Amino acid sequence: MLKAVYFLVIFSVIWLAGCAVAPGPDHETSATGKAAAAALAQEALPEGEFSPQVLYQLLIAEVAGQRGEIGVAVANYLAAARESGDPQVAERAARIAVFAQAFDAGLEAAELWVKLAPNDPEAQQMVAPLLLTFGRAPESLAHYERFIALSADKPDQGLMKIASQLVRQKKCHRRRFRDG
Repeated sequence: MLKAVYFLVIFSVIWLAGCAVAPGPDHETSATGKAAAAALAQEALPEGEFSPQVLYQLLIAEVAGQRGEIGVAVANYLAAARESGDPQVAERAARIAVFAQAFDAGLEAAELWVKLAPNDPEAQQMVAPLLLTFGRAPESLAHYERFIALSADKPDQGLMKIASQLVRQKKCHRRRFRDG
């Protein structure tokens, strides 16, 4: 019965998306929207058994991302991550939000990802610079230390990733201050 509900939901969304009118040749999609759609399409989709509500949010997020509506995609991924409690959904929500420079949503999703998968070094690596962005250096340091501990089997890999991440962060802040 539950599979029939999932099938109907998926079929309905696909059918409705197919009925939508594509923009005409004079309609311009922003470069950010196109880049977001490309990034969304390249990442693996979360797998698992989800409630109809979460499944709906994931489908809306995917369709929105493919159409360049990155804000809608971020909001729906974050809602799905909260509701599902699935680390893969939280990871995807964090990555999409950071890509879209929606840092508040990115931090919330990354913190949820760390909570759901505390031994995942990528989760630690994602949350640490976001915490720095919001001036939460002591918490960031704790996540960087955890990342290094989880990367102990890969000598120098943890420190090298952190160093390159901090250099990118510094360049990003310089650009913001210069442009803003």
